[in-house]
Amino acid sequence: MTLAAKRIKILIIAKPGLLCNSLVAFLRADAQVEIIGVRSDPGKAVAELDSLAPQILVLDADLPASSLEFIHQLSIMPGRPLILALSNTVAKRNEIKEAGADQVFLKGFLDDLPSYINPIAYT
Repeated sequence: MTLAAKRIKILIIAKPGLLCNSLVAFLRADAQVEIIGVRSDPGKAVAELDSLAPQILVLDADLPASSLEFIHQLSIMPGRPLILALSNTVAKRNEIKEAGADQVFLKGFLDDLPSYINPIAYT
Protein backbone atom coordinates (compact mmCIF):
# COMPACT_ATOMS: atom_id res chain seq x y z
CA MET A 1 0.00 0.00 0.00
CA THR A 2 1.44 3.36 -1.01
CA LEU A 3 0.98 6.33 1.28
CA ALA A 4 -0.20 9.50 -0.42
CA ALA A 5 1.75 12.58 0.50
CA LYS A 6 -0.12 15.58 1.79
CA ARG A 7 1.05 19.15 1.46
CA ILE A 8 2.96 20.51 4.44
CA LYS A 9 1.73 23.87 5.73
CA ILE A 10 4.62 26.19 6.55
CA LEU A 11 4.57 29.64 8.14
CA ILE A 12 7.75 31.69 7.72
CA ILE A 13 8.77 34.40 10.19
CA ALA A 14 11.60 36.49 8.79
CA LYS A 15 12.25 40.13 8.06
CA PRO A 16 11.73 41.12 4.42
CA GLY A 17 14.83 40.83 2.28
CA LEU A 18 17.17 38.42 0.59
CA LEU A 19 16.99 35.66 3.22
CA CYS A 20 13.20 35.66 3.30
CA ASN A 21 12.85 35.78 -0.48
CA SER A 22 15.42 33.01 -0.94
CA LEU A 23 13.76 30.84 1.70
CA VAL A 24 10.34 31.24 0.08
CA ALA A 25 11.74 30.36 -3.36
CA PHE A 26 13.70 27.41 -1.94
CA LEU A 27 10.66 25.96 -0.16
CA ARG A 28 8.23 26.61 -3.03
CA ALA A 29 10.41 24.41 -5.26
CA ASP A 30 9.18 21.45 -3.21
CA ALA A 31 5.77 20.27 -4.44
CA GLN A 32 4.90 18.97 -0.96
CA VAL A 33 5.24 22.41 0.62
CA GLU A 34 2.48 24.97 0.95
CA ILE A 35 3.64 28.32 2.31
CA ILE A 36 0.59 29.62 4.16
CA GLY A 37 2.14 32.91 5.20
CA VAL A 38 5.22 35.04 5.60
CA ARG A 39 5.35 37.34 8.60
CA SER A 40 8.03 39.70 9.88
CA ASP A 41 6.50 40.20 13.33
CA PRO A 42 6.68 37.11 15.59
CA GLY A 43 3.94 38.46 17.87
CA LYS A 44 1.47 38.81 15.01
CA ALA A 45 2.43 35.39 13.71
CA VAL A 46 1.65 33.76 17.07
CA ALA A 47 -1.75 35.45 17.10
CA GLU A 48 -2.49 33.74 13.77
CA LEU A 49 -1.28 30.24 14.66
CA ASP A 50 -4.76 28.92 15.41
CA SER A 51 -6.32 30.26 12.22
CA LEU A 52 -3.40 29.35 9.93
CA ALA A 53 -2.66 25.99 11.59
CA PRO A 54 0.88 25.52 10.25
CA GLN A 55 2.58 22.19 10.73
CA ILE A 56 5.98 23.86 10.58
CA LEU A 57 7.16 27.29 11.63
CA VAL A 58 10.40 28.43 9.99
CA LEU A 59 11.87 31.27 12.03
CA ASP A 60 14.78 33.60 11.44
CA ALA A 61 16.15 33.41 14.99
CA ASP A 62 18.28 36.49 14.37
CA LEU A 63 15.27 38.80 14.33
CA PRO A 64 15.81 41.89 16.48
CA ALA A 65 13.10 40.94 18.99
CA SER A 66 13.84 38.55 21.82
CA SER A 67 13.84 35.49 19.59
CA LEU A 68 15.08 33.10 22.29
CA GLU A 69 12.21 34.01 24.61
CA PHE A 70 9.80 33.80 21.68
CA ILE A 71 11.05 30.31 20.79
CA HIS A 72 10.78 29.20 24.41
CA GLN A 73 7.21 30.48 24.75
CA LEU A 74 6.25 28.84 21.47
CA SER A 75 7.90 25.55 22.45
CA ILE A 76 5.68 25.14 25.50
CA MET A 77 2.40 25.86 23.69
CA PRO A 78 0.12 22.83 23.42
CA GLY A 79 -0.40 21.63 19.85
CA ARG A 80 2.40 23.85 18.57
CA PRO A 81 3.94 23.48 15.12
CA LEU A 82 7.40 22.06 14.59
CA ILE A 83 9.90 24.90 15.13
CA LEU A 84 12.71 25.12 12.59
CA ALA A 85 15.02 28.06 13.19
CA LEU A 86 17.74 29.72 11.13
CA SER A 87 20.86 31.19 12.71
CA ASN A 88 24.08 32.90 11.67
CA THR A 89 26.44 31.16 14.10
CA VAL A 90 27.05 27.79 15.73
CA ALA A 91 27.07 29.41 19.19
CA LYS A 92 23.64 30.95 18.58
CA ARG A 93 22.43 27.62 17.14
CA ASN A 94 23.10 25.95 20.50
CA GLU A 95 21.23 28.69 22.39
CA ILE A 96 18.27 28.35 20.04
CA LYS A 97 18.11 24.58 20.55
CA GLU A 98 18.20 25.08 24.32
CA ALA A 99 15.35 27.60 24.03
CA GLY A 100 13.17 24.89 22.47
CA ALA A 101 13.56 24.85 18.69
CA ASP A 102 13.16 21.39 17.19
CA GLN A 103 15.95 21.94 14.67
CA VAL A 104 18.33 24.78 13.83
CA PHE A 105 19.93 25.35 10.45
CA LEU A 106 22.82 27.68 9.76
CA LYS A 107 21.96 30.32 7.19
CA GLY A 108 23.57 29.46 3.91
CA PHE A 109 23.48 25.73 4.70
CA LEU A 110 19.85 24.87 4.06
CA ASP A 111 20.39 21.86 1.83
CA ASP A 112 19.19 19.53 4.60
CA LEU A 113 15.97 21.47 5.18
CA PRO A 114 13.86 19.51 2.63
CA SER A 115 15.01 16.17 4.04
CA TYR A 116 13.78 17.31 7.45
CA ILE A 117 10.45 18.63 6.14
CA ASN A 118 9.43 15.97 3.59
CA PRO A 119 8.87 13.02 5.99
CA ILE A 120 6.17 15.11 7.70
CA ALA A 121 4.08 14.85 4.53
CA TYR A 122 3.61 11.14 5.24
CA THR A 123 2.58 11.38 8.89
